[in-house]
Amino acid sequence: MKLYFGRIAPTEPQKEQLNGGGWAWRYQVRIFRKHTGGKEKLPDRDLPWAQVLLPTTAGSGAANYATSPIINQGDTVAIAYYDNDGDEQQPVIIGSLPRT
Repeated sequence: MKLYFGRIAPTEPQKEQLNGGGWAWRYQVRIFRKHTGGKEKLPDRDLPWAQVLLPTTAGSGAANYATSPIINQGDTVAIAYYDNDGDEQQPVIIGSLPRT
């Protein structure tokens, strides 16, 4: 498994999702070393959506047992892909780095 790192995109392009209009816990992420060339080449609104892998202690949401991820815009996150065909189209956030 390859491990990547990326930064959660600003609020504006993902406002609907962050206000509860989307599905699942997911964020748009600019992945380092994959999304090069800056915002001119790949605007924030076109970044891929990454779902969040929660620990088993967070609950799945069934029977109202759930803990929300605490990830904010600008946070650096660890990314892996769960599509096995090598296309790397389905990113998942597996952790975050602390801010210093």
